[in-house]
Amino acid sequence: MRNLLSFFLILIVLVSTAQEGNLKLSSKRNSDKSIDIEYEKMEAGSSTVILKFKELSNSSLRNTVFTVNGFSGNIVTLQPINKDQSITYSYTYRYVRGKLNPKISKDFVYALPYPVSTEVAVREAGFLRSKYFGSKQPEDWKVFYLVTKEQSIVTASRKGLVLQVENDKEEIDEERVSYSSESNKIIIEHEDGTLAMYSGFAKGSINVRVGETVIPGQELGRNMKRGNNQYAISFSVYYLKNVDQIFEENKNVTTAESYYGWVNPLFITNAGNINLEGKQKYEVQLSDEIIQKELSKRELKKLGK
Repeated sequence: MRNLLSFFLILIVLVSTAQEGNLKLSSKRNSDKSIDIEYEKMEAGSSTVILKFKELSNSSLRNTVFTVNGFSGNIVTLQPINKDQSITYSYTYRYVRGKLNPKISKDFVYALPYPVSTEVAVREAGFLRSKYFGSKQPEDWKVFYLVTKEQSIVTASRKGLVLQVENDKEEIDEERVSYSSESNKIIIEHEDGTLAMYSGFAKGSINVRVGETVIPGQELGRNMKRGNNQYAISFSVYYLKNVDQIFEENKNVTTAESYYGWVNPLFITNAGNINLEGKQKYEVQLSDEIIQKELSKRELKKLGK
């Protein structure tokens, strides 16, 4: 049950709100009586900050949800309505990894996360909260187990920024915890604001670091043994979809909704650019177009293109 609860705690929000202390807000009064609300962030990538004002007088603010990038900056400046009077205010805040409702292209093509010519068997992961806690499976739920016969290098499916690496967990030969805190994993943010989770690396095999930019086909680590004669990772692409319940403190296993939505990507395979189907096998393909699609001029020059 402990493992299932670990699974749930991650799946409810896929890494939930960012770790406490990784983002802090501060405010300062300016000589014109305006108020700057600023942030300092320890994590790489995008975060969404949600403000909730307990008190706000002599000012107004229509938007209270903000996307922040980088490690510090200004979120918003409160302007006084009456410029001869000070603003009175107090607020609380929450933050969560990712950009809220990014623009996602359904036509974007990913690479399967293994070396070219590798045969990959696909299985779709079930939604354990539905089976064990009675929760309704999200309509867009899409997580894949990508299985190889032999241990294989795992590669990046798309260019992105490495946000999180966990590399020191012991290998556990249990399918139900492949998404849990017991698994070695990498989370990568893509240019369009989507996130990819690669979960199920062999202990100590991950060779990329937080803050590093990876490109399609670049080695990330090696997959973990599952069962007697196969190896696999789980793979999903997701995005921040809804923060309406961010301040609710009475969420439970049955009623809580995920902040995230899932993407069913197109992949380049020997069968063409397709959506993967469970119980099917595909051969990994990779083209220059896939590799170069999101690269900068400097990155292309580095590759000799």
